[in-house]
Amino acid sequence: MIERWYRPVRRLLLVSAGTLVLNALLGMFIGYGPSMLVHFAAVVSLAGSGIVLVVLSVAPPTKRKLLTTAVMLSVGVGAVFAHPHLATLGARLFFLTRRAELESFVSDLLAYGRIWEMSDGKRYFKELNGDLITYEAAAVDASQRMPFRKTVYYRDVLTRDSVAEEAYDLFRQRLQEIGLISVEVREHYVAFVYDGTLDNLIGYVYVRSGEPPSLGAEFVDGTMLISLASLGRGWYFFAST
Repeated sequence: MIERWYRPVRRLLLVSAGTLVLNALLGMFIGYGPSMLVHFAAVVSLAGSGIVLVVLSVAPPTKRKLLTTAVMLSVGVGAVFAHPHLATLGARLFFLTRRAELESFVSDLLAYGRIWEMSDGKRYFKELNGDLITYEAAAVDASQRMPFRKTVYYRDVLTRDSVAEEAYDLFRQRLQEIGLISVEVREHYVAFVYDGTLDNLIGYVYVRSGEPPSLGAEFVDGTMLISLASLGRGWYFFAST
């Protein structure tokens, strides 16, 4: 009975480790939400199969089974420890497939000069040039859905800041196509947010001049910058909290 379960559990551990590795490399391509679910499932499956494998290997123990279990556990532990490095590589791969589009986006956004903050418009909270916006005039809410911020009709913001609606729609579409959720233009950098949980954000920042922002400095959406990894030619992968 025990022998019959040993091989399936061993396969499950290997599949879980492989899934963890692939998700670390390709997770940004499938989206933050789905990637987080896959990561959680892989970690739970890896831990569970590892524990069961240890139990099965000692009931009853054999030299071959113990050795095999040790190798399998090493694979699982290796996948866990390699995950952060593979995730960094995955972030680099995601960026490289979009470098040209991002550089063109930055150039066009700076040349236009009238949009300094915008989201992709697909989330519950939508932002444009410092305001929380809605796309439906009837949905404008005088109450505060966020501290000290009221909902504003987006066309009022466009008019106020002399932003052509066609230009705004084009930038928003490009942001969606690249796979990023927002962009902020600052004096020394342009930051693109990929996604995140609450205030834990990740994304890409292009340094316009001088040195990149310092770790611990205030960054996008009022978060604090906690890590930067150079991608070359003024680009960095960032994490903030």
